[in-house]
Amino acid sequence: MTEYVSVKISDTFAVNGIYTLFKRDFDVTDASGGIDVHNFPEIIYMTSGSRRLVIDGLEKELCAGQIIIYAPGSPHGCVTPGSCSIAIVSFDCDLNALSPLYNRPITLNGKQRNLLDEIFDDGCKCFKSRIEKSELHGMVLTDDADERTLYGIKKRLELFLVDILKSEGEKNASKKSTAASRDFDEVLRFLRARVEETLTVNEIADGCGMSVSKLKYLFRDNYGGGVIDCFNTMKIERAKELIRKRELNFSEIAESLSFKSLHYFSRYFKKSTGMTPSEYLKRN
Repeated sequence: MTEYVSVKISDTFAVNGIYTLFKRDFDVTDASGGIDVHNFPEIIYMTSGSRRLVIDGLEKELCAGQIIIYAPGSPHGCVTPGSCSIAIVSFDCDLNALSPLYNRPITLNGKQRNLLDEIFDDGCKCFKSRIEKSELHGMVLTDDADERTLYGIKKRLELFLVDILKSEGEKNASKKSTAASRDFDEVLRFLRARVEETLTVNEIADGCGMSVSKLKYLFRDNYGGGVIDCFNTMKIERAKELIRKRELNFSEIAESLSFKSLHYFSRYFKKSTGMTPSEYLKRN
């Protein structure tokens, strides 16, 4: 019999238990509650209306279709009363895994809203508030709660959290990519405007208002080579234009583009194009 070895999958995003799960409607007469704090994450899902919240002393507006995941240990509450409907679920999981999501409004997509709706539809049937007076807080199971439904709640909540982490990560990556693209285009414009000069890496970085390390990473990721290589390639492209115009000789072209000598210019031109300046002139 052939032996197989399974690929182990981490339980990083496992939901180990539910502390609270309920829905609540507020009207304009409902007074804002006090400040609460606890050592587990809590999702506030605004299903309709809006409400102004305070988290760690900072006010944030939460609108319909958005969530906030309160970080463990963060004091939070409502600032002002308002007409709205919210759904709340707090749970036990790896606290560090969710740290990129804590304490900021997140707008849900259709898939994520559907997952939460399913979680609360089943959850409100399976959980109820404790009736007996005790120092214990949280929920208890209803009499007709079954393991299959509870397991479905657990798995959908895990899937929801993973999907939020993935989509928010992609948004951040896209923002970074867009910003990097703008920075790269800015450097290219800077180089084109100074193609006739001699520039060092430090001078280019200073001229573009960025560090040398950022400049190097920018060209590694967007050009696949060094910034000076890119700058010299621009010089060669400019040299081709000047050769085709036939207004300057090779020495004048080399000097206009700040090459150290005609010999250096000719050698670099051939390295870049496979032709000497004279051969390029004959072909054009």
